[in-house]
Amino acid sequence: MQSKLANAIRSRFALQMSQELPQFKRTSQYETPLGWVVYACSVGSDLTLFVILAISPKEDRFTLEVAWSSDENLPQCSTTIPEDTRQVPGLCLRLSRLWQQYGFDHWWGLGREITLEDMVNSVPEDSIETKLAQVQSQVDDAIQKLLEFGIPYFGRVAAEHGHPIKLR
Repeated sequence: MQSKLANAIRSRFALQMSQELPQFKRTSQYETPLGWVVYACSVGSDLTLFVILAISPKEDRFTLEVAWSSDENLPQCSTTIPEDTRQVPGLCLRLSRLWQQYGFDHWWGLGREITLEDMVNSVPEDSIETKLAQVQSQVDDAIQKLLEFGIPYFGRVAAEHGHPIKLR
C-alpha cells in the first residue's frame, strides 16, 4: 500500500478510536508486521484487550483483528473461537470471524476491485485521490463493525474472566 494511503488510514483510525473507544491506547510494545497498529486496554490485572489495525503491504486494503490475553502477550491469530475462553491464555482473530463463521476474511478496500477483464484490457486502477476519498467511509465502516461485533465479544470475554466491563 502506498504510504500516503496507509498514513490516512492510520490517522482516521486513531481519530475514531479516540472518539469511540478512548479506553484503548495505541502501543508499540508488541511485535507486529510493518505498518500494523496495536491498541490495548487493560481490564484488571490479568486481562488485556487488543484491537489491531492490519494494513496490507501490497494491496490498498486493511482489516481488523481483535485479541485478548491473560498473560499480557499479544497472541497469534487463530481461526476458531473456543467455547470457554478461560481454557486458553489468549486469542486473536479477524474481526470478521465474529459475523461470518465461514468464508474469506473481510478486508476494507480502497478503489474499485480489479477484475480479470480489467487486467486483460489493461484498465488502470483508481487514482490515489479516488482512494484517499474512500478512506473515511471505509475506516468508519470498520469501526462500526468493531462496535457491533468486537465490543460485545470483549464484554463476554471480560465477564468470563470475572471482569464485567462496559466499553461503550
